[in-house]
Amino acid sequence: MRRGLVKSMAGLLIAAAMLVSVGCGGGDSTTSSLSQAEFTKKVNQMCKKEKVERKEAEDAALRKLGVGPGDLATPAQQAKIVAASVPPYEKITEQIKELAPADQAKAMKALVHWREKVAEAVRSGGSSEVALGTIFQANKVANENGLKECSI
Repeated sequence: MRRGLVKSMAGLLIAAAMLVSVGCGGGDSTTSSLSQAEFTKKVNQMCKKEKVERKEAEDAALRKLGVGPGDLATPAQQAKIVAASVPPYEKITEQIKELAPADQAKAMKALVHWREKVAEAVRSGGSSEVALGTIFQANKVANENGLKECSI
């Protein structure tokens, strides 16, 4: 697996961390009444900010593992980089479920399904083809629903 692929997979998973940290949900009564447009805008804004933090988290993980610029991470290092990103990714998947307005429930059910499959593929150490296929499907559903900033 090349470093770029690891970054893509890790980035998708790290994206979840940002969505949680920027306050997705928050417990106020207006969250459940977001319109489709408001939901799309809010999630896209969170994902846009997340890309910056994903890069920072990725760089920190690479430094911690001693992988320098231009170096290729070993398979064991790649697994550690990606695995560290799974818990926040799973948390944001739950947040998307909770944040989605009723008129987005069906589409977000599909997105959540594919995001859960991505986490499952990464946790199981499955083949990169399976992980890439699930990432493709999650990106496809995100893009079809106007969540362009949320694709990797």
